Amino acid sequence: MVPLCSTRRARAFSLIELVLTLSIISAVAAIAVPRYTRAQERYRVERAAHRLVIDLEYAATLARVTSAEVKVHFEKGSEADESFYWFEGVADPDHPDQDYTVLLRDEPYRVVLAEAPGDITYRIDGSPESSRTFIVQAGDAARTVHVNHTSGQVTVN
Repeated sequence: MVPLCSTRRARAFSLIELVLTLSIISAVAAIAVPRYTRAQERYRVERAAHRLVIDLEYAATLARVTSAEVKVHFEKGSEADESFYWFEGVADPDHPDQDYTVLLRDEPYRVVLAEAPGDITYRIDGSPESSRTFIVQAGDAARTVHVNHTSGQVTVN
């Protein structure tokens, strides 16, 4: 026979415990998600700026090696799908029938060129025709890439 009043207590979460746990999880998520987004934007900008530096150094090297001018064209825009750059007359390694193009809207970048002062031409000795400053941006994160006219050095700030 089963007693009517059991001294044994049922084990389960109370509604108060459940609400408290969900509140804590929500508070942590509200703090973590924006921080993660900003960190991701900084990472994307760093990678895109680094890629731009490498490509500009490649253009200088290519001009020296081939003894021909190398021109890099830039398209800036407020939207990521409008920001890209391409090398005139240089074949893309993945698509040899096309010019070498970097679409900054694609992964892993998804950034914009907030400042791109036109094209840059590297002379046959590998020096740029003039100094240029580019700003790569995603959200609040931004990096400045500077090409020094006299030394040809490309730096990121």
